[in-house]
Amino acid sequence: AVFEIIQGFFSGFRLDLAMSAYLMLIPYLLWSIKNFINHPIIDRINLYTNSLLIFIGNLIVLSNLKIYEEWGSLINYRAISFLKYPKEVFANLSFFELSSGFIILLAVNFLWIRIFYKTLREININEHQSIILKSSRIILIQMMGL
Repeated sequence: AVFEIIQGFFSGFRLDLAMSAYLMLIPYLLWSIKNFINHPIIDRINLYTNSLLIFIGNLIVLSNLKIYEEWGSLINYRAISFLKYPKEVFANLSFFELSSGFIILLAVNFLWIRIFYKTLREININEHQSIILKSSRIILIQMMGL
């Protein structure tokens, strides 16, 4: 039983690293472009992209909490396929669950994005590394925590 748990941990860890690499692709591409075209709009695009990635990550985590409570499993294809029928999804949620979930999602996103921007400002990396590389490191750290 212990061996199976350890084996599951290592399989999950590989998947987490793969997902982190996929999420790092856009910031890395922006950083590569920034090396050739030094324009502040690229940094702004990167900040908005990372904020969107934080939002999507938090949405997945909070959705997993509710789905696991109901079905005993994490988000999978079956759960996502129910998004074709939003009326049925919302019919299974009470007003309190829907409103509290929305408020929690906003609060968690606000918190993580504030931490992201604050950490980004405080990172003291040499001048040859751009804000895109700094933000990519922060997103990687956050995704490891999810």
